[in-house]
Amino acid sequence: MSSNRGQRYVSTGVPALDAILGGGFAIARLTQVRSTQWAEVAHVVSALQAAVPGPVIPLRFDRGDVSAAIEEIRAATCNNRVVYVLAPVVDLDTDHGRTHRLMDRLARELCAHVDRDRRAAVVFFSALDWKPSSYTGVEVEGNALRFYTTVRLDLRPCGGGAVIARTLKNKLVDPFRSVRLHSVDGALTEQPDEAWQAIHADTADFYASTVG
Repeated sequence: MSSNRGQRYVSTGVPALDAILGGGFAIARLTQVRSTQWAEVAHVVSALQAAVPGPVIPLRFDRGDVSAAIEEIRAATCNNRVVYVLAPVVDLDTDHGRTHRLMDRLARELCAHVDRDRRAAVVFFSALDWKPSSYTGVEVEGNALRFYTTVRLDLRPCGGGAVIARTLKNKLVDPFRSVRLHSVDGALTEQPDEAWQAIHADTADFYASTVG
């Protein structure tokens, strides 16, 4: 566990990733890890979870309430340094309004809880919905995580099994910083510059050309 100006962190085990996050996953803060291509970045996400163990709590909004989920996450923060929360997969054409309201309540209450408790980092894993519809580009959690998270980390596959991780929001250190990650035998690692150059010799602005 590291600290920076009084802020405590849980290291991811990858110095370059810790650097763009501020020191790792921030204790007493909400962090969002998101992607439009979850299947292509899943190996890196799995390696990240292996490097920083913690319970994984899937959210279900089909019952129209999040009280049970809030209590489960609160309980998990008492005994774990990091708690992972899986955002729900919903049909935005029919459920977007209700889902956004429920996620707003959950994020608001969890933000207040971790700030008081100050024992764990809560990390949301969420996918973006880019299907052709009237809600193209709307995230399943709406604006809730945009507002309540301290850090938003975007993952994009960039060829050869590598993934670009870029901070789109960071209230603790400068945002818009990137690192190239890879999973080697299940272990999370930074991809060396020479490997990146061999794969993308002509695409130095790869991320800028793919992120919206």
